[in-house]
Amino acid sequence: MNHEFELVLDVAEYCDGPRAGVALLQGVPYHFRSRMLDIYECHGDFESVDVFELTKVGAPSSEPPLLAHAEFQVVEGAPVPPVGQLRVLEAHWRVFGEGGV
Repeated sequence: MNHEFELVLDVAEYCDGPRAGVALLQGVPYHFRSRMLDIYECHGDFESVDVFELTKVGAPSSEPPLLAHAEFQVVEGAPVPPVGQLRVLEAHWRVFGEGGV
């Protein structure tokens, strides 16, 4: 999979970072949702245990989700939004089973 940062299109839930929304993975939009392991099962470095489920937008509900770690960052040069709105984000997805993740 692509190891570059790609645009986060929507953040529907945010708690110490994006938890749910829609983001690109290899140019294709995916719904992402944190399994919230960092909150409910944390016993150390929560950054390394947070797992996201990724499902392709429009995929049948029977299709199993991809599991991935994510690194989020603010898009460099993006304008500062009004108070109360998130800055434009992008994500680097590391899908389990690819490259030793």
